[in-house]
Amino acid sequence: MTHPNLTSITKHENHQCSPSVVEVLNKMRPELIQEAVGERQQQGEVHLFLNTATAARPQRLEVASAALADGGWTQENTKYLMLTHRGITGTLK
Repeated sequence: MTHPNLTSITKHENHQCSPSVVEVLNKMRPELIQEAVGERQQQGEVHLFLNTATAARPQRLEVASAALADGGWTQENTKYLMLTHRGITGTLK
C-alpha cells in the first residue's frame, strides 16, 4: 500500500530470532535479508518441516513435535516459528 505522506522502511535487524533462525529466513526470503542482533545471540538448531501429508490444524504441529521428541527435544527447549497466517490460524482452532 502506498501513500504520499508515508515512507516505506525495511527492517534489516532481527531482535527476536537466533542467528540460526535468521539464516533460514534469509534463505527463504532473499529479498529481505536480516541480521540477528540483540540479546538473542544464542546458538541452536533449526528443523524445517513441510508437512502437507497431514491434515491441517493441530495435527501438523503434533507430528512435528513427535519428530523432535524422538531427537530429545522437549517443550521447554523448543520454539515454533510459523510463516503463514494460515499455519498460525490452523493451530489455534
